[in-house]
Amino acid sequence: MRTQGLSFPRRRESPWLGLLAIPGAFALLYLFPYLPWHGVSICAVRHMLHVDCPGCGMTRAVSAFLHGKFLESWNYHPLGIVVALGLAYLWFKAVYGSLLRKDLPLLGGFELASARVFLAALFATWFVRVII
Repeated sequence: MRTQGLSFPRRRESPWLGLLAIPGAFALLYLFPYLPWHGVSICAVRHMLHVDCPGCGMTRAVSAFLHGKFLESWNYHPLGIVVALGLAYLWFKAVYGSLLRKDLPLLGGFELASARVFLAALFATWFVRVII
């Protein structure tokens, strides 16, 4: 007699996590210039290798974008605007799924393809910034 393996029901994450995490991150990024540790680098790559990492300036870029300082955001990191819009997209997707009570995958095909393009752009931007 063949026994079937145990199957456990899939654990559902609380919808509040996605609905509160991204706006909380936006709030912290908006308040970033006013926090006491503003201007202090916590980048391990920068401290150990004394070169900028691919994401250096990203936090300041997103913060500047949220303050409406688009040129300043671009100067900190050109992809900061993309990160801010991507986080907003994920938040709206979580809200939409929560309102319709649908179990939407957070990272579907479109999101994974976008993440690959973003990573390629991140390293291309870093390469150009290191060269120049």
